[in-house]
Amino acid sequence: MGGSWKQSFLAFERLYVRLNDSLKLESLSDIEKAGILHWYEIAFELGWITLKDYPQETGVEVRFPRNTIKEAFKNELIQDGDLWIEMLEKRSLMSHTYDEFTASQSFQLVRDEFIHGILSSSTLNLGNGNIWYIREELFTDN
Repeated sequence: MGGSWKQSFLAFERLYVRLNDSLKLESLSDIEKAGILHWYEIAFELGWITLKDYPQETGVEVRFPRNTIKEAFKNELIQDGDLWIEMLEKRSLMSHTYDEFTASQSFQLVRDEFIHGILSSSTLNLGNGNIWYIREELFTDN
């Protein structure tokens, strides 16, 4: 079995930890919030790519994010398929948002809901007794 999904997952893991730590900070400036939103967009991208790459190595062909998310939920790789679909839709909106109100709403969604959706894919059940997960020792105390 190749390692494309493993590389994606390890990059996802590193970015998730940074994103999670950043969301614990208080009194963030607008620029810091914008940076966190950008990290979220990248983390989401790495998350769905990991969910796409793993099944491909087992012979299941998925191409597009929405189909990948549905397939990952069906195969119990993620716990909340509806939240991942919502994250996909909002991520697309975030990428093209230039007004302060929508950016503020987006930040609140990432902080209050979407970080939990990303965490739900931090454990990748491979179905063969192997489980990949984000290592707790990577988390920092803030």
